[in-house]
Amino acid sequence: MKKVEYRVIEVGIFRLQCTGMTGERLRHRRSGSTFRAEGSATHVAVTKGATHYRAVGNRFEGGAIELADAAFGASSTLLHTGNVESGVTRTSFPAAGPSVVDTADVVV
Repeated sequence: MKKVEYRVIEVGIFRLQCTGMTGERLRHRRSGSTFRAEGSATHVAVTKGATHYRAVGNRFEGGAIELADAAFGASSTLLHTGNVESGVTRTSFPAAGPSVVDTADVVV
């Protein structure tokens, strides 16, 4: 029996669930959107797997962003730039590096 890996990315009211064979990559892109979270809701939660995440020019209000180191290893990429984060808690976020770019964000 083949092993199946489930990965879920949640962004605002959107929920994307990806199912596939172990080792399959998940690609997620968001731009030009406004996401409002109530209470401790999480805008984005990516915790494992090979992931290609891009959020450019969005506005995140309240809530949290969770982008774990385990989801952004050598075969993954993260581009989180030009966003506005108002009252957002980053519960986890990988350190910047060649495949992780987190620049030009406005945090208020």
